[in-house]
Amino acid sequence: MLIEVCTLKFNKLIHVGRLDKSKNIDMLIEAANEFRILGHPVSLEFIGEVAARDSVLWLNELKKNTKQY
Repeated sequence: MLIEVCTLKFNKLIHVGRLDKSKNIDMLIEAANEFRILGHPVSLEFIGEVAARDSVLWLNELKKNTKQY
C-alpha cells in the first residue's frame, strides 16, 4: 500500500466569529506560538465582534497577557 504524504504550507491562522472566552481563542494563540517556537512564522487574524461586557473584560486581559507572542 502506497501512502502519500501531503504537506500544507500556511502562514496565517484566522478566527472568524464572536470574540468570546467560550471560543477558546487562547488556545489558538498558544498554537500560533508553538508554530513560531518550531520555526514556522505564523500570524493571527481575528474577525468578529465582542458580544458581552464580560467578554470585553476577558479580551482586554487576553491582549495584556499575550503581548509577548
